[in-house]
Amino acid sequence: MYLKNSPYKDQILKEVQFPYGTFYFLDRIVISEIKQGVSFTYEKAKPVIETALEFYGDDAKIGYVSNRINNYALAPQDWLKFFRERENIHTVGIVAYTPIGLTNIILEKIFIRSRVKRFTNLDFAIAWTRTQNSIAAEGITT
Repeated sequence: MYLKNSPYKDQILKEVQFPYGTFYFLDRIVISEIKQGVSFTYEKAKPVIETALEFYGDDAKIGYVSNRINNYALAPQDWLKFFRERENIHTVGIVAYTPIGLTNIILEKIFIRSRVKRFTNLDFAIAWTRTQNSIAAEGITT
């Protein structure tokens, strides 16, 4: 389900479109929808990171939800670099709609330092991310 076709569309505070995907900023959650066939690298992520830091602030703890409505490639070595440099991402929720997509998440979890959970629908991913954000805001470690 595309975020714009979901019950959460009214919660979008900012929408940013890049040639490789659309990124939605909600209350302490960034939701990405990367385009079909894209190779999503650290270089492509940099402008998204800069936009998020500008929008939320340098010290904000946010959740990231990858809404994988399309098939695309990730460069795992780039994500190692990203998570080594950024402490802002508290949780990562990955929504995959196919069995292959769900399997790929297992491999990606090796490279992601933040709390990662896989989902088969956007509703569960957003609910989990909000819960984790609330826990982080209260200073509780899980």
